[in-house]
Amino acid sequence: MKDLRSSEIGTSKNSMQVMALDFGTSKVGVAVGNTKTKTSSPISTLKYNSYKHLWSLLGPMVTEWEPALIVVGMPLHMDGEESTLSDLVKAFAKKLETQFDRKVVLVDERLTSREARSMTTNLDEIDQLAAKIILDTWINHSEHS
Repeated sequence: MKDLRSSEIGTSKNSMQVMALDFGTSKVGVAVGNTKTKTSSPISTLKYNSYKHLWSLLGPMVTEWEPALIVVGMPLHMDGEESTLSDLVKAFAKKLETQFDRKVVLVDERLTSREARSMTTNLDEIDQLAAKIILDTWINHSEHS
């Protein structure tokens, strides 16, 4: 899967550029989309070995894509209860808001990795596809457009 550049996804004054992240303890899937066109694309899977490393990888992506909003997948159990990763994700989302001065929203990510696995056999693409699915869910169910 090729990495896209911000110039390949257009914006207009009636649209909003949005970034989605599928957070994991060693990888973060990244996707970007546009609220006017209601389109999204998986762009990268960031592999990191420390939070400092993760922030150094995310910074240039946020600068390049200039999202007005960042959507983060919230891991929940099938019954809707929070998972063991939920507290980490909430802390990550809070840090994103302060680090990049962007609004961050959490979106239920149940079954996104399973759906992503059904779309590819390339393990390196699963997290970014999950981020795309999370973003598509937000785009199609929010009242932004």
